[in-house]
Amino acid sequence: MVVVVRKDATPAEREAIARTLLASGHLLPEPGIAAQSAQLHLDAGALSEETRRQLRALPGVERLIETPYQLASRALHPDKTTIQVGDVTIGGAQPVVIAGPCAVESKAQILEAARAAKTAGAQMLRGGAFKPRTSPYSFQGLGL
Repeated sequence: MVVVVRKDATPAEREAIARTLLASGHLLPEPGIAAQSAQLHLDAGALSEETRRQLRALPGVERLIETPYQLASRALHPDKTTIQVGDVTIGGAQPVVIAGPCAVESKAQILEAARAAKTAGAQMLRGGAFKPRTSPYSFQGLGL
């Protein structure tokens, strides 16, 4: 669960949030964290419905985010995440195709895979640098 604290919450309102969490058995990571944070991350399973009701009623609380996987949820991060790799934007409007072998076994093999991937429309190349098999002593790959 994430407790989203209002941006304009007063120090007294933030302190009330901290007191409610402490009373429910949740210790904050460090003293005064509620006075500084815009979001407090908690284990939702440990909060009783009564504590959730109390938190929702506090004037300093904007909302509670109770969806699974809050840190990856659109409820917490509504904007798309994009990552720029060279001239390729991952997470943008166009899908990015990344292709390559499971294990890089030779220079010739990875160059052949790169040419095939590019011809097929891939924008990026990937390849496993270390590919342990059933036994750690049966490594297959290019190595150092």
